[in-house]
Amino acid sequence: MPKPAGKGPGARVKVPRKFVPGSPIDTTPGNALNVALLGFDAGELYGVDLASRAFLRLRLRENEPRPVPDDAANQGHDIRQHRIGDVYRIVLEPGEPLDAGRPEALWANELPARIGNVTRRGLRRICSQVMFRERAGALVLGSRARSISYADLDASDPSMMLVALHSKSCRLFVDNSGKTLLSFTWGGLEQSLTVRDPRTCAIARAHQGHPLEREELKRALGFKIGFALFGYTRVKDRYVEKVVISLLGH
Repeated sequence: MPKPAGKGPGARVKVPRKFVPGSPIDTTPGNALNVALLGFDAGELYGVDLASRAFLRLRLRENEPRPVPDDAANQGHDIRQHRIGDVYRIVLEPGEPLDAGRPEALWANELPARIGNVTRRGLRRICSQVMFRERAGALVLGSRARSISYADLDASDPSMMLVALHSKSCRLFVDNSGKTLLSFTWGGLEQSLTVRDPRTCAIARAHQGHPLEREELKRALGFKIGFALFGYTRVKDRYVEKVVISLLGH
């Protein structure tokens, strides 16, 4: 288990260079994980276990009864203090039955303890190790549709994926319905998905009617897009939507 380079929540956490690709997480109740945060949405934390490099979606039982608002700007109101690259120590609780909409889900009864953060270089290395490789015709989460019937999901397939994006192909805009969308080219195909990250949505709305791309998008975000984390939302009307959970710098 990697240990923080110093003491306290501001400590740098060393990212172990060696790991076995495809290693599963030990989900035994009481097991502790050090997890690098990649994004958050609606009371759920998305990250990577530093020991195995396996993806996970941390479910907080205290958030389960809360309704999920539709407006992306209101998502994650209770977890906005979390930042991408922060590292949390998570003590696992007994799980729930396998959910095909989020097979990577793990459970905790309380907010995890922040033990530090990884460096920008360390985070880039993690992303490069766990990203899905681009190939001709590849589709985000395996389909062109923005929404997928829950009945068609297979629990052996991932519900989240990280990909490297070509920043020049990215365009951020607000559509006629008021949704924030990110269009991008990946696998040689142009794709477009709803954005859930509150900060990115606020930036898009501030430039409503004017799509952001290339250098203008870089200036607005404060970084050049290097990676995007995609995932399924919770089930609504028997469907799950594919969305952009977060954008990460190059």
